[in-house]
Amino acid sequence: AYVEISESKVGRAIRTPRALLAVNGCFGSGPALVCRELLALGRRAVVIAEDGDTVERVAGDIRYFCKGATVLSFVHNDQSPYAEQSPDRRAAQLRLATLSHLARGLHYDFLVLPAGALARRVVPHEVVSEHGELVLVDQDLDRDAFTGRLSAAGYARTGLVEDPGTFSARGSLVDVWSPAAARPVRIELLGD
Repeated sequence: AYVEISESKVGRAIRTPRALLAVNGCFGSGPALVCRELLALGRRAVVIAEDGDTVERVAGDIRYFCKGATVLSFVHNDQSPYAEQSPDRRAAQLRLATLSHLARGLHYDFLVLPAGALARRVVPHEVVSEHGELVLVDQDLDRDAFTGRLSAAGYARTGLVEDPGTFSARGSLVDVWSPAAARPVRIELLGD
């Protein structure tokens, strides 16, 4: 029989104030429903999924049931560092976008990651923060120094920005597509 989560044993445990709550054995949309209850109480959570494929499904379920929640997903590189094959560039960018979000202390409601990611080392938050760049409206910006920092951070310079992790500089225009953004942004430099 269907039991409303807020009336279940899990629901009562969620409402009990404590620093750490471990809920396991959820399947299907269960993790998302637990997250919905946590969101209603103003709590956030790290959701550990079975594997990388499950991460995106669980994150999608959470986004569906928890409208407006900030859901980060982190899919670790399950490839051996000694493999002759290059790692997936887009997946690496998404990992760094999530690490950057966390390193800057930005708000999130849920972080979804595969169990295997708990055993892997990641770039230290100091290094991620050091290579992050925040550009504000009316900020003085040296175009050449800025594009040099983009290149050093791993962005690819292209003639036309069509993919995340790329940038283009033409005259006073700099187009940048951050892996954390849905689309590229254009920076127009005014003055000298």
